[in-house]
Amino acid sequence: MDDRRVKKNTQNDFVYGELGGMSLQNTQYYALVKFWMRILQSDNKKYIKNVYNMLYQDILDQPNTKNWCSLLRGLLFCSWFC
Repeated sequence: MDDRRVKKNTQNDFVYGELGGMSLQNTQYYALVKFWMRILQSDNKKYIKNVYNMLYQDILDQPNTKNWCSLLRGLLFCSWFC
């Protein structure tokens, strides 16, 4: 038997942590936050910034609104406070 294998019931996070890699979900979260930061730093005349501002204003006016900004906010709050 090869000693370099891990058991099938070993959690992926432990394996990625030991190997220095990131899971696919974490890679997607990283890309999402990176995209959000580019939006925040973009010029106010750009279409994407105007759409973002509209979505953000929607969640300020109606807190139960579900859109891209509210999902991102939930992701950031959960990763910070959970």
